[in-house]
Amino acid sequence: MPTYQPEEHGAQLSWELLEGVVTVPLQRALLSTFEIYHPLSGRHRYVADEVDLLATLEASAPDDASIEVLWEALPLTVTEPEQSAASASPDVTLSLDNVAGLMAKELDKTRGSLAPWVVTERLYASDDTSGPAVLPPTVMYVSNVRMQDAAVALKASYGEPANVDVPKTTFNRIQYPGLMR
Repeated sequence: MPTYQPEEHGAQLSWELLEGVVTVPLQRALLSTFEIYHPLSGRHRYVADEVDLLATLEASAPDDASIEVLWEALPLTVTEPEQSAASASPDVTLSLDNVAGLMAKELDKTRGSLAPWVVTERLYASDDTSGPAVLPPTVMYVSNVRMQDAAVALKASYGEPANVDVPKTTFNRIQYPGLMR
């Protein structure tokens, strides 16, 4: 397949993608929405925009399927993962100022719970909110929350949070000479 630009971090931009970008109407924007969920805290829905958004969820949504819901406008800063061919699970970081107190209350509600925080990203076209523009939505798991002063940075990963080495220690013959082959 011909490429429009040279390969960068293992990814190539094809002519088909270029054609899609060129033919998109100027008045259309893709709006990033984020649903943050924990069983003890509930669902919180936000749109990275300056105005609230009424948009319909997809038919396969776990709650409120095919129903129009309100996405609260927040000036989120979203840091997408770098395009890479590496095998590590990419991370997305959501940052927001002046909400540390509110976030601390939500985190306190879930203290001691083994259930993970789940972040679902849905993209909506600004001229058609009858359903997400990209299906299926991206589901991520919160791997880190950092609060500094009044700002919060929430890091979510595409990987399964339970998919880690147990034990976390890597045993080798140099540190543990008693190990057998």
